[in-house]
Amino acid sequence: MNKRLTMRLLPLMLSSLFAMSGAYAQSTSANLGGTVTDAQGQPATGAEVTITHSTSGTVSHVTTDAAGRYSARGLRVGGPYTITITKDGQTETRENVYLQIGDANTVSASLVPAASLETIVVTGTANALFSSEKMGTGTNLTNQQIQ
Repeated sequence: MNKRLTMRLLPLMLSSLFAMSGAYAQSTSANLGGTVTDAQGQPATGAEVTITHSTSGTVSHVTTDAAGRYSARGLRVGGPYTITITKDGQTETRENVYLQIGDANTVSASLVPAASLETIVVTGTANALFSSEKMGTGTNLTNQQIQ
């Protein structure tokens, strides 16, 4: 009689087990990963990857491994996200990144050194016609004054 009871309960126990495992398999977050390389195409080991959810301000930080790969788990689905990758003063930024649930979300980048910037200095003299003391729409200028 004990064997008959066990045989009757076995399908019930198995169906309960499978139903519970399906509930644990559902995910409500997104994952993001990618590869970061330097200007020569070599892996950028130790690059700091900052993932910012623009709407909520939530920030996640990860670091690239020896192969230049990074992976962030448990991120909010949707976006927009701003991904900032920094190493040795070089920065790469990706904006308006949207993450989807169940997809392999990938953002890879190559860190290229910033070009040298040239400074341009503009100098001039103040014109009495355009001063902070003359406000409003009542100032009239002739063509000769504008020239």
